[in-house]
Amino acid sequence: MPPFASSGSRLRVRGIALRVAALATIVCALSVPDRGPATALAEVVESPPGAIRVVAQDSSIRFGQGVDFSLSLEGDADITSILTYFRPLGTRTITTYGYAEFAPGRKVTARLTIPTAAPTYYPPGVVFEVRYEVADAAGNRIDTEPLTVEYLDPGFTWRRLSKGNLTAIYHDRQASTIDDLLTELSRRVPRIESTVGADTTGTGDEYRAVLFNSNAEARRAFPFVSQAATEGHVFAGFAYEQYGLFVLDHAAVPGVTHELTHLIFGRATNSPTAKRPAWLNEGLAVYFETGTRSATAASLAGAIRNDRLLPLRAMNSIPGRPEKIDVFYPEAGNFVGYLIERYGEERMRSLVSALRDGLLPTAAVTAAYGVSLEELEAGWRRDVGARIEAPPPAPTTSVTSGATTSAPTGQSPAAPTAPGPSAPSASTIPVGTTSQPTSFTIWWFVAGLVITTAMSAAIYFVKRTRRGGS
Repeated sequence: MPPFASSGSRLRVRGIALRVAALATIVCALSVPDRGPATALAEVVESPPGAIRVVAQDSSIRFGQGVDFSLSLEGDADITSILTYFRPLGTRTITTYGYAEFAPGRKVTARLTIPTAAPTYYPPGVVFEVRYEVADAAGNRIDTEPLTVEYLDPGFTWRRLSKGNLTAIYHDRQASTIDDLLTELSRRVPRIESTVGADTTGTGDEYRAVLFNSNAEARRAFPFVSQAATEGHVFAGFAYEQYGLFVLDHAAVPGVTHELTHLIFGRATNSPTAKRPAWLNEGLAVYFETGTRSATAASLAGAIRNDRLLPLRAMNSIPGRPEKIDVFYPEAGNFVGYLIERYGEERMRSLVSALRDGLLPTAAVTAAYGVSLEELEAGWRRDVGARIEAPPPAPTTSVTSGATTSAPTGQSPAAPTAPGPSAPSASTIPVGTTSQPTSFTIWWFVAGLVITTAMSAAIYFVKRTRRGGS
């Protein structure tokens, strides 16, 4: 064999060597486990045991101001981020998140305050759920277990008693008194639920009552409505359907029934599109205090005699003046009692169902009773011996997107053809509709077309003049 191979031999050897090297590279690559993208690595690696440790969680209530939460942590690396999540438990409530206040380090204490006064008012009895998402500089993360706190005045020793789906939260009262109260409410609830079509048997819904012992005691817990209402002790309680609870300054059966009816009616109309007129919401609550309309007759006598009754079209919300409030409640209760006792519970269920489906109150009344709200009001006024109001101006009809819509009875259209009452709040006007007359819309369309054509012609003329002069 010659001492040096030929060039052809050297090329063949080099080719073999390259193939071997390539094969070795492939084998080595296959033997290394695939860790995936670098950004995904942190997501699949679990935090080492004890990398971030919860030392303590605490909360304290400053009643009427807020709830303070604290979280103490320690870790093997600097804790750099603490994200907090909190929400009041209930239906249609949302979770709020934000970053807790703390100084980064291996031992930290984070603080969070949930304000409970206006403008972010929360009533007593609300249960807050708080949890934390913690991260450190090494990429470790933990999620804490949720902490729940019931917002109650810590100045009292609160007790609770339940019967069925009713729970009373009270203090400094005999348990036997509260037991008798719950027994009577349990007897009344089925009829209320049946009347409004909100039978919740077996659904697990709970109604909670926070009962104070006087108006002076409860005033710190009530929301601010107006100075006149506060000084006059106008309101005895408030219901919060989204939390399934109400707050009351006493524990008498009629008042508790009143607020409980609000919760039941709220759940019967639990829909984002439901419009609930105050005359119906409060009327049901007043009526079921006793279950008969005769109980409000004496309260209405003076208003009927002095012609101070309110028109129903002005009772979609509770008035602000105490002298009108005194008429509003018995009038609403007597009118709703008239509907129930004269036309039956089935018609009332139809009305509530129509509201839940999103019909405006005037349209829902017509769908359920076959006549307008004004006709029903006239019949009721005739029944109680009151002056019958003149009918409101006829509604103006307009055409939008191929559908015919009318301004609700008693409301002024955007361009009225005759004088009428002032426009109501936006909540009573159907979204996406207009009450501009059709001729007005066509006029604007023609005017816009003429202006556009004139502008186009002017631009064309200017350009042609410039070309001719160049």
